[in-house]
Amino acid sequence: MKKLSLEEALEYAVDNVDFYSSKERYSIIKKEKIDKNILTRLPVIDSSIFKDPANLIPKNNKYINVFLSSGSTGKPKKIPRSFYDTCNLANSLVIEIKNYVKGSPSTVLSMLPPKPAVSGYAGSLAVSALNAIEVNIGPGQTFVDALSIADYFSQNSNKKNNYLLIFGFPSNIFRDLYRYNKDDLDKIDEISRRNRIVILTGGESLTGERAKLFRKYIKYESIINFLASTEGVSATSFYTGEEIDSGISAHSFKFSDYNNEAGLLTSEGKVIIPSIEDIGLEGELLLSSKIGKKQNSVPLINYRTGDNIKITGFSNEGNLEFRLLDRVDNIKRFGISKLNSQIVDEVIASSINKFGTREGYSELLRENGIDVLRFYLDKGSYNGDSETLLSYIKSSLASKEMELAYVINNDLAKVDLEIVDKDKIPFYTDRGKTKRLIDKREY
Repeated sequence: MKKLSLEEALEYAVDNVDFYSSKERYSIIKKEKIDKNILTRLPVIDSSIFKDPANLIPKNNKYINVFLSSGSTGKPKKIPRSFYDTCNLANSLVIEIKNYVKGSPSTVLSMLPPKPAVSGYAGSLAVSALNAIEVNIGPGQTFVDALSIADYFSQNSNKKNNYLLIFGFPSNIFRDLYRYNKDDLDKIDEISRRNRIVILTGGESLTGERAKLFRKYIKYESIINFLASTEGVSATSFYTGEEIDSGISAHSFKFSDYNNEAGLLTSEGKVIIPSIEDIGLEGELLLSSKIGKKQNSVPLINYRTGDNIKITGFSNEGNLEFRLLDRVDNIKRFGISKLNSQIVDEVIASSINKFGTREGYSELLRENGIDVLRFYLDKGSYNGDSETLLSYIKSSLASKEMELAYVINNDLAKVDLEIVDKDKIPFYTDRGKTKRLIDKREY
């Protein structure tokens, strides 16, 4: 793809005003002379998080707000300054970091108008190249429904390679898989064995453990995860079914050739290839994090979520360290799975109904390099032992999400319990103000 000049990018933007939230507001721009100043009035990508790069240095204890901006449709979701400004500011940030950390990453960001994510574009190309049948879960449709329909067309067409290309967010597919009975799971296994399955995911980190969990239910040939796929930047991780079956966490990781003008570069100009466990969510500027064992890193620019990130320092290896704080949707990371306050509410409520305990809350901690979810429950009328109650809490959590079950059963995170007296529970005096899920890893 040809790189657009600044003027060409602007012309594209003003000629496609449907990208923007207010057509009337920008209609006048078409009549004005195209120059750099106009760019400050176009909503392309929010750059406010990079207002003052010096504030990101750990001694200032700076919190970074990462805003929703360009999504998979390429439609901006905020009214920022401009992509041109973002390029300069992001580069300023990297230069500022390089002043403090020898050999830290540098980056060059391309100046391009909003466009659909690379993952969607690449998926369309893959369907065509493989002569595959595309599997997308539609509204009101389950994964097994979509897969069955695709299988029907595959078995009744003149296609000889029987490729099915599955698109989706990992957590959405896992959620469907967990709810299925044995017949549904057997059907998925049967379909995946008589077709050649390729899974294309994005928007979430897909570590080796999660890829193994996929392979348990879907016998895919390969699985591809887009880690950064907007504004012409694309990083992918790749697993084959054979690699997963062999128990080897083999993978390839690369920045694609699709108009790739950004990435993690060393001071020598080489692309940094972190281990798959150190790659984070979809975003444009990725920095490696070394907070804990197998801790996923997160991008400073994230298109899908409004993450809050706290800069904490620099590691001995020279990497910038930062922590993922709260999420706008109140989702917490727990091992390789996700956890939210609604799940905790349901577990506490079911414990009350079954055992006669009373109010409670939970804390997320990090001990000895792994996540710990510790419940504090008012014993109420419960006179049993804590082991029985803890066993029930674990099974109740595992019943909510497949990935939670996987994390708990494989000791990738820990669930703990303390039965306490009534005066230790803040809800009796602070009802409605204290959360039931408190993330102590934020502090």
